[in-house]
Amino acid sequence: KMKSGKLQEKEITQWKYQRYMHDYLGSVQAVDDSVGRILNYLDQNGLSENTLVIYSSDQGFYLGEHGWYDKRWMFEESLKMPFLVRWPGKVNPGTRSEAMIQNIDYGPTFLDIAGVHVPTEMQGRSLKPLFENGGNKTPDWRDAIYYAYYENAAVHEVPIHDGVRTERHKLMYFPRNREWNLYDLLTDPNEMKSLHKDPAYNNVLAGLQRRYNDIRRFYDVNPAVIPNTRGDESWWRERDQAKKAIVKNGDIDLAFIGDSITQGWEGNGKSVWNKYYADRKPVNLGFGGDRTEHVIWRLNKGQFNNIQPKVAVVMIGTNNTGHKMQAPAETAAGVERILEIMKEKSPETKVLLMGVFPRGRTPHDAGRITNQGINQIIRRFDDGNHVHYMDVGNVFLDDEGNLPASVMPDALHLSEKGYELWAEAIESKLSALGL
Repeated sequence: KMKSGKLQEKEITQWKYQRYMHDYLGSVQAVDDSVGRILNYLDQNGLSENTLVIYSSDQGFYLGEHGWYDKRWMFEESLKMPFLVRWPGKVNPGTRSEAMIQNIDYGPTFLDIAGVHVPTEMQGRSLKPLFENGGNKTPDWRDAIYYAYYENAAVHEVPIHDGVRTERHKLMYFPRNREWNLYDLLTDPNEMKSLHKDPAYNNVLAGLQRRYNDIRRFYDVNPAVIPNTRGDESWWRERDQAKKAIVKNGDIDLAFIGDSITQGWEGNGKSVWNKYYADRKPVNLGFGGDRTEHVIWRLNKGQFNNIQPKVAVVMIGTNNTGHKMQAPAETAAGVERILEIMKEKSPETKVLLMGVFPRGRTPHDAGRITNQGINQIIRRFDDGNHVHYMDVGNVFLDDEGNLPASVMPDALHLSEKGYELWAEAIESKLSALGL
């Protein structure tokens, strides 16, 4: 019937669902059978009494809930995961625990049970105290768990989001559109209606937002170092593909890496680019709107795989400031990760690390002050060999420290005159680095 075209759309959907469920349940059965064989082996060889067995998974799965077939979302169906324990003499059969645990707890648990010191940098907690307490929470057990999904719709049709879950509530944050979702798991266990705009939940929302910020700091969450694509934006995706085609042959001596200010060499700075760089085998890897995390993604996904430039000019970070007013230390960590990737991929390349350019019309602009904070940190990345730091920001300023419109018309992006000033400022350094 499927091939003959006699089935209606609803019937086709039902057939596909049943086929999917058949395969899904068959896979579950195969895993269960295999785990059973492992347990039988332990029993038959007298190993059970001295063996801790944990049967779990990396996440749950959707089978149509929320209109979804996969994982990734922070809804309960994939946030929850199976967790079964067999430890004869330690965990009584039939014991159930309501304590919130995470898969980051496995490592500390195994080390603790083996009598090995658990390194303080491990973010999980040993489950041994729960096992020894009949599954009941200890007084100091966690009150919330943190979840983050870092990809976006360009990869799996799921937006970047993160959040916290307590015993009763769940708060989710979507940074691309700066929206919150709040669910009461007691009154709405299927998470069908967000309560983030419900006045009755104002105090709950405010409290969870504080807990969200606290727990991110506890886990040292820094988006500036986490690779992030913008492939859901067609122009960005097309530019990425075009640049990969250019670097594929590998014949590049000079690479400029950055955001819209770097991309602007193809706009306001085109004549200056042709004057200074056209005959130096250059490539412009500037992408408007990019932050450090986007550059990290691009370098890891093919833009720096086939080239060994003599010099790479890197200037990135002002969008971490402009989009998020991100802390200078976080942005600097993203810059440092970029430098690490470049060294791994092209150890002979000399990197001319530019101080983030001044922004905002006056010296007291909050964005400019934040960029100065970034520069205060990244200047230390100059090792005199692989990385050479250079801050040319002053060449753009007047005697009062203001940014003239003739240099930066919008107090951020360079005019043709601005690009001339940039090129003149770094020319001698490029020559000294062998270009």
